[in-house]
Amino acid sequence: MYAVSLEADELADVVYAFAALLRNNIAQEKTTTVAAELDFCEKYFYLYQMRYPDRLAYSFLVADEVKNVQIPKFIIQPLLENYFVHGVDYTRIDNAGSLKAYLEKDEVVIVVKDNGMGMPIEKMSELQEELLKDNSLIEGKSIGIKNVNERMRGFFGSRYHMNMMRNETGGVTIEIRFPFNKQRGEF
Repeated sequence: MYAVSLEADELADVVYAFAALLRNNIAQEKTTTVAAELDFCEKYFYLYQMRYPDRLAYSFLVADEVKNVQIPKFIIQPLLENYFVHGVDYTRIDNAGSLKAYLEKDEVVIVVKDNGMGMPIEKMSELQEELLKDNSLIEGKSIGIKNVNERMRGFFGSRYHMNMMRNETGGVTIEIRFPFNKQRGEF
């Protein structure tokens, strides 16, 4: 409120986004909605954008029909964090990431895409194979992606699938798919 009273709107926005992230981190809920998870990730990206002005751009879209679908909490954020840790080239001014969530046939699709430095094809293939195994966390590498994979598999069972691919910009695209129940508006 002090920043607002001083008309320091940008500082007020940063403090609000950071406080919202902290509240989300300490909340006890184990699940969230797709819309709430994307809102959390948008604040996360916004804070990085404030840290590196004029170097990062983002786009977040969520279709109305999937907004209230329940998913485990912190499913998308670790995938986005990988972009900031491994993919962003802070010497460039055209770094970009996008998140989309939509319905395709009878599946909820969540796509995390970046134009970052990418990942070697061999490593991506190796990681994709590890994600198909049960208890992929045992290996000890790529913990964030494997954690997301294990928690989604535990929540949705064999009806869930994650696919990683190199995209046209050389960055990484991660696609998550799971069934959608039309009657209840959830999986």
